Amino acid sequence: RTATDLAFTQYDQNQEFEADNFGAEIMAKAGYSPESVVQVMAMFKALESVEFKQARAEGRSNALFRSFVTSHPPTPERYDRAVIKARALNAENNDYRSSDEFLEQLDGVPYGLTRTTGVLRGNRFYHARLGITLALPEGWRQKQVPSGVLFESASGDAAFELSTARLKKGLTPEALVNEGLGFKVIEGRDLTIDGMPAYIATAERAQTVFGERPIRLIVVFDQRRGLAFVGQGSGKFDLKKLADDGSFIKIGFSLARMQKADFEAAKPLQLKVVRASPGTTMASLAAQSDLANYPEDELRVINGLYPQGEPEPGQLIKIID
Repeated sequence: RTATDLAFTQYDQNQEFEADNFGAEIMAKAGYSPESVVQVMAMFKALESVEFKQARAEGRSNALFRSFVTSHPPTPERYDRAVIKARALNAENNDYRSSDEFLEQLDGVPYGLTRTTGVLRGNRFYHARLGITLALPEGWRQKQVPSGVLFESASGDAAFELSTARLKKGLTPEALVNEGLGFKVIEGRDLTIDGMPAYIATAERAQTVFGERPIRLIVVFDQRRGLAFVGQGSGKFDLKKLADDGSFIKIGFSLARMQKADFEAAKPLQLKVVRASPGTTMASLAAQSDLANYPEDELRVINGLYPQGEPEPGQLIKIID
């Protein structure tokens, strides 16, 4: 099996080398410098560095990213090959269109998650279709999943899953938990969250992203929309006690109906192309950004300025708004 996997990996890597060459040729035929492919490879190198740095800082595994890296050609080798191909094409023709033309076409392109999945601005989550907003603890992030909404802690050892259920006439939050959803509750109580009927409980065992674990349950009834919001917090290493229970409760208690001003914030993030002014720094751009975690790292990567360097006055740069 190992030999077969290796053969497929090498085959995939050779295909990607070919794709890099085709990419450089297509760029040249479209009138853009093939050196842009080199810049893409440099971005891959920067992404690797950022991922490993952030994983170390957060005390989490970067196994998924390592899996991606090992199934793709080594980035330094791709970079070197791209340089050789670009130089060969430049020898044939070096009369290319300005990169500013291309950058200007990127202005307004959606960036990141959409209205369907909800939008995270800073540590505030908005879901316009569901009409709710909530706050995440420091370092938490949203993970894209096929259905529902999933948030995870910086270390990846805790998760909060949010799903919905249709309300049935006469059903209470407690009855939904015990009868409708079938959780085996250890202890629970009724309360209100943002003026909505709610129920908070712990359940003995339930299926989570980590497998079967004890969970914190927070259920909120939005009777205007006829929806129940079901929040489920769990920990990777939890056997009986919930190590991150305080975070789960804070997330659940922060859930609120969106107000008129919130719907503007719920619009998906966009990539904006602007000209740098004298004194513009990546740190100042990051301070103004709505990116949730490590905004300076992300802005540096997409602008080809990782790990250091500042934009020149008048230079077109990409920001996220």
